[in-house]
Amino acid sequence: MRYAFVAVAILAAATKLRSQTFTPRPKLIVVSAVDVGMSRSVNRGVFEAVSRGTVSSVSVMVVGDAFDDAAAWLRAHPEVDVGLHVVLSAEWPHARWRPVMPASVVRSLTDSTGAFRRHFDGSRADAREVEQEIRAQLMLARAAGVHVTHLDVHKNALYGGGGRFADALVRIVADEAVTVVLSRTGPTEWGTLAVALGTGPMFEVSTAITPAETPARWPRWYEAVVRGAPAGVTRVVVHPGYDDAELRALTDGVDAWGAAWRQRDLAVLLSDSFLRELTERRVKLLGMKEVPWRTHGGAAPPP
Repeated sequence: MRYAFVAVAILAAATKLRSQTFTPRPKLIVVSAVDVGMSRSVNRGVFEAVSRGTVSSVSVMVVGDAFDDAAAWLRAHPEVDVGLHVVLSAEWPHARWRPVMPASVVRSLTDSTGAFRRHFDGSRADAREVEQEIRAQLMLARAAGVHVTHLDVHKNALYGGGGRFADALVRIVADEAVTVVLSRTGPTEWGTLAVALGTGPMFEVSTAITPAETPARWPRWYEAVVRGAPAGVTRVVVHPGYDDAELRALTDGVDAWGAAWRQRDLAVLLSDSFLRELTERRVKLLGMKEVPWRTHGGAAPPP
């Protein structure tokens, strides 16, 4: 009788161990919606996706025309994970974004009109001016009541220039209690910056849909990203918005990241099929605050 009891106990323990061993771990993904504040139609699309539960982090540009509208919504929803989308260029013909600092103070970043240059030139930009402008944008976001936890950079501008801006970002991170978005897959400068920072959150993969994808493949591309997410944390960058008169005027008919593009992103994020894919693939959506910290270059992790 005693042996039978022992056998049953061993079988029960083995069954429990097997169930624990073979239960698949949830996929960890941050779905990050950027360009909040660009326009009201972008804000509306992003915030609907947040409410739908398919966007877990947003990134706000304080130089956008609809920043005040975005800030009001974010103040009313303090639970939302918010980053500062650092803007140092103004590529859209009808969105001539201007720096927060006076143009005379950040001359290496501006054109003759006082707006940002169409394209950020990392070899020409003065690192001190870049640091001043980032701090000013962060200060403006916080003054508007937006609690910023991290920085990312519009068009990955600061990840060029051979790592010239690493020291500035290290100082900002230390002074302002924010983190910087980095990934193992990306420009070489990301590795340089990671070592300079010493420790912080790190994605295994950071990805976004590109102009190479046709509109018909939009949903399948996102489903493939979810299914193929590796161990670790994946960041998926999205650009939702409504294809309305406001956004079409702002993007001037440009397809790549234009009004129709953003409507396609929004359609995926609001769809039942995408929400079902997240559920069936056991995806756990994270905010940036939940991304595990890693040590880079031998530095000690934070206490």
